[in-house]
Amino acid sequence: MNSEKSWLLTYSNLMTIFLVFFMLLYVFSHYADEEQFESVINVLQAEVGGTPDTRRLDKLGIRREEENMAHLLNVFIEDSGIRRFAEVKVDKADIRVVFAEPLAFDSGRAEVKPSALPFLEKLAGIIRNIPNQVVIEGHTDNVPLSSASPYSSNWELSLERAFSIIHYFTIVETIAGRRFIPVGFGEYRPVAPNDTPENREKNRRIEIRIKRSEV
Repeated sequence: MNSEKSWLLTYSNLMTIFLVFFMLLYVFSHYADEEQFESVINVLQAEVGGTPDTRRLDKLGIRREEENMAHLLNVFIEDSGIRRFAEVKVDKADIRVVFAEPLAFDSGRAEVKPSALPFLEKLAGIIRNIPNQVVIEGHTDNVPLSSASPYSSNWELSLERAFSIIHYFTIVETIAGRRFIPVGFGEYRPVAPNDTPENREKNRRIEIRIKRSEV
C-alpha cells in the first residue's frame, strides 16, 4: 500500500475500535445493572492504564446486599401471609418497610401487639447486619381520639408508636439506639384520602425507612 495512504488503514482501525467501545457502553448502560456497568468501566480503565475506582465498586456491592435483604423480607412477608398488612419498597434513597396498624397496634394504642413480634424480629435481623441509619415514622388517619385516650392528639399517638418500635429494636433486640430516628407525622402525611374506612386504614401505618448507602 502506498505509504501516503497507510494512515487511512490506521485511522479506520481506530474508528472501528471506538465504534465498538461506544456500542459496548451503550449496551451496558441500558441492559446491565449499575454494578455490572461499573465493573466494565473499571476493567477498561485498568486496560488503558487508569486506576479502577474500587471504593465505588464496594459501595455498589453494599447496595446490592441491601436489595437482597429487601427481597428476603418480601419473601418472609409472603410466606407469613401478611401481605395485606405489609410491603417493602426499594428506591435509590431508602428501603421502605410499610405496615398497617392492625399488624402491630390495637386501635388508639401504642403498645406493640405480640402478633407483630415475628415480623419485627425478622426485620431486626436485617437491620442488625447493616450499618445503615433507620428512620421510624408513625402515621395516623384524621379521626380525633376519644376523650379517654391517654394521648392528646394523633400526632402524639404516631410518635409514641414510633418510639414503641424503636424500644423493641433497642431493648429487646439490643440494636444500638444511635441508629434510629423517631418521627411522628400524625394525620399530616396520608397516602390516601380519609374518606372511607379502607383509606383510613391505609393511613394508619408505620413506615421504617432504612437509608441506603450513597454511591
